[in-house]
Amino acid sequence: MSRCYLCGTLLNESNRSVEHIIPNAIGGHLKSKNLLCKDCNSNTGQKIDAEISKQLNFFANMLNIERDRGKPQEFKVKDESTGEIYRCLPGGIPSRIKPEIIQDNNQIKMKAPNEKIAKQLLNQIKSQNPDLEIDQVISKSERSREYINNWCKFNVPIGGADAFKSIYKTALSFYIYSGGSSYYITNIKQIISDEIMIFNYVKPCYLGYEIVEKDSKEVLHSILIKGNKETGKLYCYIEYFNAFKYAVLLNNDYNGEDINQSYIFNVLNRQEILERDISQTWFYDINNIFNSLEWNQILFKDSLENLMKIISDKQHNNHLNILICEAWENTMNMMGLSEGDKITEEVYDVLIKNTIDSVMPYLVRFIQKK
Repeated sequence: MSRCYLCGTLLNESNRSVEHIIPNAIGGHLKSKNLLCKDCNSNTGQKIDAEISKQLNFFANMLNIERDRGKPQEFKVKDESTGEIYRCLPGGIPSRIKPEIIQDNNQIKMKAPNEKIAKQLLNQIKSQNPDLEIDQVISKSERSREYINNWCKFNVPIGGADAFKSIYKTALSFYIYSGGSSYYITNIKQIISDEIMIFNYVKPCYLGYEIVEKDSKEVLHSILIKGNKETGKLYCYIEYFNAFKYAVLLNNDYNGEDINQSYIFNVLNRQEILERDISQTWFYDINNIFNSLEWNQILFKDSLENLMKIISDKQHNNHLNILICEAWENTMNMMGLSEGDKITEEVYDVLIKNTIDSVMPYLVRFIQKK
């Protein structure tokens, strides 16, 4: 029988809970019912897991990751030139918050982010213009796409006690999930509750080489756990989104069974990677310098820039696909085509024109931004 490793309660069908070892909010998929009771899962989830999820939500949103539950949270960005605030939808898609209304002589021009808001505004205008036919106006309105031509600002805070507590909990959960025993982990509750002690057990970890090998287009969550009696140490190494790297000391006087386990998860295709080259020296390298580990701004910046390039390439390709699909749909509608109809030379000509009209404004802007 399993016990909750935080409070010691014997787990049963009425009090056990599903614990995501890496938080669901940032795309974690590995989970277990044999780690925490409902109360402890809820308490830690609402506070410490919520904090790491909030800090890394920008990257979950930009990559539009799939989750076991829900979509990545949207957030707000500010146009540095105009000061306008936009909602950033999953996939890094900006959406106007405030509609724009321009009165030009006897005409009213309006821009709204969606049809629902447009109807709400038209209902307000209708109070002064009773003859206004809202459905007719909506049906004749033009659907258009706008690009933001200025840089937008956002803040991504990283670190702090609660975030580090969540990282520690991930390490501990994976250790127990992999067959380890909480018997060998002392002061668990004190470490997870203390605002200062946690920094003695969780450290940013940038060693100057890739501990987990990855190709240029992969985004991974990785957890490595290793402990042995020879060194008397039990360490965990964690990477979130390739770029956020941490070492966790679980036991400084370890005398349990030797353990060496890993979990590598591709965030983009939602697949666990069962075979991957992992540095054979990571455990000993961390052991040699653990107490002196700290943020290495240069190595962190390099990791972050690599991640942002993957995000930029993914968004670029996704948007091109959307534009091309829209051009094809417009062509089918214009030519009265159905699936399976023969594609004539005339259709090809129309498709090429629609594709150019759809794609060129984006590509011109994309090249200018480069």
